[in-house]
Amino acid sequence: MSEGILLAKVARGTLLPERERVARLQEALPQIEAVLAGETDEVAIPATLACLL
Repeated sequence: MSEGILLAKVARGTLLPERERVARLQEALPQIEAVLAGETDEVAIPATLACLL
């Protein structure tokens, strides 16, 4: 299980412009998909996502 998604730090409470939020999501998706690849345990999937996010 991962410690988190590797993205540039943003201060809590910061509202980034939509373009930056979309860019961060695009950067994070391959990392999320890699962690979940092949996972079939229905408890592990939400637990892993909770740890990542």
